[in-house]
Amino acid sequence: MVSTNMYTMAFSAAIAIVAAVAVGLINNVVEIAGKSGDRSDFLTFGKIVDALEGGAKGSITVAVACGVAGIISGCITVTGLASKLLSTIVSLSGGHMIIALVLTMLCCIVLGMGVPTTANYCIMAATCAPILMDPSIGVTKMAAHFFVFYFGIVADITPPVALAAYAGSAIAKADPMKTGFNATKLAIAAFIVPYIFAFSPQRLPVPACPGAAAAAAGHRRPGDDDPRHRQRHRRLRAGGGHRVLSADQRPPRPGQRVPAS
Repeated sequence: MVSTNMYTMAFSAAIAIVAAVAVGLINNVVEIAGKSGDRSDFLTFGKIVDALEGGAKGSITVAVACGVAGIISGCITVTGLASKLLSTIVSLSGGHMIIALVLTMLCCIVLGMGVPTTANYCIMAATCAPILMDPSIGVTKMAAHFFVFYFGIVADITPPVALAAYAGSAIAKADPMKTGFNATKLAIAAFIVPYIFAFSPQRLPVPACPGAAAAAAGHRRPGDDDPRHRQRHRRLRAGGGHRVLSADQRPPRPGQRVPAS
């Protein structure tokens, strides 16, 4: 429901809770009809209340993390501090790409805390991507956007605000910080991949000139490969002429019928 952008996450979660209760009631009917003697998994009103209470308690950690992350990201974005990151990081890096990448990674992790995916990319593309696309750094446009968006999402498993890890710790009833650090250890390879694409942008599945082949193919006409047309085009360019010929002045193309005069 959320992936189709038709409903919000809160509304989808409420529908999921109602659907879970409905499935439990159907299971009760099936057990009653089957005359099963085992009623250990029988859904009762008390179990529903206990489940709602446990879910509310488990979401407190995630709610606090979201609130703090929203305050930090909002302060950085609204006060204009994010716009000053460009000149600061470029000056600190001294033109060295690896230093600029590390500093940009830290900024992306901070700015990406508790931000939804779409808003995350908008913030990263507006604040952090121009840092890497600076001529003194020299990262290509596609690699820069890939780098900043990648680490903006990795912020969900990176302490101090690891929302995905905190949600998992609430379900597992584990320590949130330990879960966050373990998630970072398990995903250590994810911190290396963006650097590979930044230093080797040719590994990205993007052509050197996107759309050039399609544009060239779309503007080709039958007979453009004829040597006579190419030679005539070269003569026009050498003479500095870009004159427009009328339909009766244009030479016939191969296979074109010429009406008798």
